[in-house]
Amino acid sequence: MTRRNNIQYGEARVDRAFRWNQRVVNFQVDATSHCNAKCVSCARNHRGGDTIPYLKLNHLDLDLWKRVMSEDTKIMKIAKINFNGVWGDAIMHPQIKQICQVITDNHPETNIKIDTNGSIRNPVWWTEFAKLLKNAYGHKIEFAIDGLEDTHHLYRRNTNFKKICENIKAFTDAGGNADVATTVLKHNIDHLDEISSLAEKLGVTRHFMRPSFDKKNRKDFRAKFLYFKKDKNRQIPLVGKAAVATPCLWYQDRRIQIDPWGTVWPCCWTAKSAPQARYENRNMPSPLLPGFDVNANNLHGHNLIEILSNSWWSRSLYSIIKKEHSEICNGNCIHNTRYSNHNSRRTGDHKTA
Repeated sequence: MTRRNNIQYGEARVDRAFRWNQRVVNFQVDATSHCNAKCVSCARNHRGGDTIPYLKLNHLDLDLWKRVMSEDTKIMKIAKINFNGVWGDAIMHPQIKQICQVITDNHPETNIKIDTNGSIRNPVWWTEFAKLLKNAYGHKIEFAIDGLEDTHHLYRRNTNFKKICENIKAFTDAGGNADVATTVLKHNIDHLDEISSLAEKLGVTRHFMRPSFDKKNRKDFRAKFLYFKKDKNRQIPLVGKAAVATPCLWYQDRRIQIDPWGTVWPCCWTAKSAPQARYENRNMPSPLLPGFDVNANNLHGHNLIEILSNSWWSRSLYSIIKKEHSEICNGNCIHNTRYSNHNSRRTGDHKTA
């Protein structure tokens, strides 16, 4: 047993239902901190303006990813890997195709999902990408459309609406499985039907309408799913149940978050404060992580099993979720404010109430 940065590494002594080193089901991965867009409420910029000064631009290292997928996760059954874009857009990663290929080579049972603004690359690239992803167990690209041609740019700044539509059509025509996601805002709430019609013409599986967490521009809205056709994605297997009743999706869904610098976090919310902590030379990135060194959970210094078995993951974090800090965490989690109480609707049966 060794101790580094106030974290114990060695054989984990954990609750039987909380063996993170064996039972991680969902990976959330931020493949890059690069992005072409300047979305108004994104954490990486000042309300659609300049990039925040403490954000170090970086791509997730491909060789590190190969090691994680081939060696670190041998005993894991990973249901889904979602490239979610806390700090950047995964399609900006110059090796995103190779990153996806590594997943299918080592975990052929894993679904791949990528969130993107869709204004990156060209139709030829997206056609090739669709052909590659068809080799995966299941895949989904979620393209963001937040308005019509004359309003989309109001939120998704520095993106090209026409190019997005061309890329989506190229991807779906080549057999790719895609969704359109709309963040419901003041400028688009009266145009959701038109956006849905456009999404159907572009060949996507569903239109996902979600409320914004931008307090200055949000509208009261419950998340809705509008399906156009049967989802090509296979069902994601459920593995076990959480031992503690909690609204924490990280805990319930057995998630982890990997940032562009190779650091492993419980969720996107805890990961967001890490770059500023590094910039200001602070060890503690979050009130949820007292005394925690931001480098202690980095994959460049430790393998994934070692990280998930250390004393913070196996004991401290378990106590945090169960007890004193759960209210702090849940009160700031965007999943609780954006995705709770969603409902699903079929084509021709959705209203913008």
